[in-house]
This record gives sequence, C-alpha cells and structure tokens, in this order.
Amino acid sequence: MSTCTIDTAYMKPGMRIGRTVLSDKGQVLAPSGTSLTAALIRTILDANILHLVIQDDPGLKLPPEARVDETFGGMKTDAAMATTEGWISMARHVMLECIREKKLDIDNIKSLAEACMGRLKTESPYAALVAGDPNGNFLFHHTHNVCVLGVAAAQGLGLPAAAVMDIFVGAIFHDVGMLQVPEHMWVSPKPLTRMFRSEIDKHPAFGCSALRRTEGASETLVKLVMDHHERLDGSGYPDRKVAADLDLPSRIVAAADVYAALLMPRPWRPPFSPDKAAKEMLAQRDKFDQKVVGRLVQIIGIFPVGCTVKLSDGRVGVVSESRPKDLLHPLVTVAAKNRPPQPVDLAASAPLAVLEILSTPHARTPG
Repeated sequence: MSTCTIDTAYMKPGMRIGRTVLSDKGQVLAPSGTSLTAALIRTILDANILHLVIQDDPGLKLPPEARVDETFGGMKTDAAMATTEGWISMARHVMLECIREKKLDIDNIKSLAEACMGRLKTESPYAALVAGDPNGNFLFHHTHNVCVLGVAAAQGLGLPAAAVMDIFVGAIFHDVGMLQVPEHMWVSPKPLTRMFRSEIDKHPAFGCSALRRTEGASETLVKLVMDHHERLDGSGYPDRKVAADLDLPSRIVAAADVYAALLMPRPWRPPFSPDKAAKEMLAQRDKFDQKVVGRLVQIIGIFPVGCTVKLSDGRVGVVSESRPKDLLHPLVTVAAKNRPPQPVDLAASAPLAVLEILSTPHARTPG
C-alpha cells in the first residue's frame, strides 16, 4: 500500500487514513485504515493537526499544493504560491505552526508577503479578494483578505516598507487566537449566541498568549493582535482602549478586519456590496480612523470595475472605469438593442446616477 502526506486543509470524506492519527497528548484520534467522515475531519482540524498520511489511491485527484513535501518544512512553497488557495493553505500552515510549534516560519511569511504585494501590483485590491464559501472555512479566507486590505491601505497611506511588513504580519496573525476557540463556534451557521460571543471575544488574548511563547514574535506583532478589536471610542475589547492608545498600524488592521468581514458572505447573511460596505464603515466614524477608512474606500471603490449596475433611468451596464477622486461617478458601459455597447460617463451625465449594484465580480471562490 502506497501512502502520501497531505495538508489537512485538503481532507475529503472517503479518503482512507494511512497512518494512525494521534493528538498532542498521544490519544488515538483515528487508526490506520479509517475512512474520513465529516465528523472525523472536524476532530482532526480541532486538534490543530497540520498534515495527514493517507492511502494514495490511483484515482485520488489532488492539486499540487495539497501534497506535502516534508523535506521542505512541510510545504511546497512554489506550488503554494501559484494559486490563491495555495496562499491560503500556506497561511494556515504558518498560523498553526505558531500555535503548535511555538515558532514563526519566517521564510514562508516572507513568501506570503511577496506573493500578496506582487498580486497588488497586477490587480486591484478588490479584485484580489476572495469571496470564500459562506459554509466553509471563513477564518483563513478572511485572513487572506485582511492581508490584502491591510497592505493596500498601508501602501496607500505612504508608510515605509518596514511598517507595511509589520502590518502584513499583524494581519496574518490577527486571528491566530481563533485556533484555540472550538471551531464549531466560529463556523456557526447562525448569528452568534451570547455564550459563543463571550468565548470568541477571548481570541485576542489567546493569540497574544501564544505569540508571547513564540520564538521571534515582536512586541509590535503582539500589540497588533491584542488591539485589532479595540475601537477609538473605547467600545472595543478586550481592554476598551481609546484613540490615544491606538497607533496607526493597529488602526489599519482593525479597519481592514471589519471591512474584509463585511465583504464576505456568512451563513446568515450575504456579503455587503461595495457601496453598502463603504457606507457602513463611514458611518462608524467614532470607532475607526477615518483617514484609514477613507483610504480603504478609495482603494476598494464604491462601484468597482466589473460591477453590473442599474442606472437611475432604468438601463443596466457594467462599470468599466472607477475614478479614485470621483467614486460616485464611474464610467459605465451600457448595452443597447441593435447597437454596440455605449460608454456613459456619469461625471458628465447629471442627474443620471447609479441606482444599485446588481452583481459584483467579487463572487468567486479561491483558486
């Protein structure tokens, strides 16, 4: 019987275990030969197990990044960086290593940063976001999006390269404490109960505790993780800090965290459209740094390129250009019967305006 080692992010029901799975305490979670079920997959993930030996069935179809090359720290870096899903798998690996091995995988963190910043050179931040699966693994898809928005905001605000890197690392680890919260709480198909919320609210402290035991974790990183749910008006947690206590990197990660969450679907709600997400963030001026929020709104756009919109005269078109200095008046290409599509410049067509967004290009799963 041949076997192969896979990243546990790629486990599927029906795969057959090729080596007995043990917990950190030596407890047998599943003997060799056991077929994976949805319940067993959740047990293995809850135990923070990074890799799993499975029987290598000839019919098993896995993407290249799923297979683990254990001679290179458990990840094939080139394959992992080739796709967004590979990037997310690598980020998951880095976060779990922090919790389990108490170390920061500096080389892979640098690779993740280079891939994120490289992507932002070739596509807009909004296009770089992943929609994710509302019933799937929100945590790591959300981490990806917070990194994209955090880096884009930091660069847009003109921060030096070292500060941008600090913010990227803070974004990677901002929710690392969630790995110590039972998974069924943060993948709940319903809005959180008071009990679940009180447990989840502990995750900044859990994350800081893990990082303080982790070799190579800086105080800057610890502070970013502790402060990402604090708010300028003192309404955040865990320490109810106020504006004077929160530096710019903390404000950037906090705003990117909420903005990214609004743009992703959850089991109990669809994603906010870009215009509604911007309105929600701008309405919370007492909680978030408005210079940071303003930059994020400008970066993401209100009507991003590729959005299908309905105009106030009833026509439907697709946004072909979004102007950072005039976000409310994009250039829209409108379909016309028996004629080629027509460009409509809303900046020169008052009182014509966008009535609503009908669909967005940000409706894809990672890949």
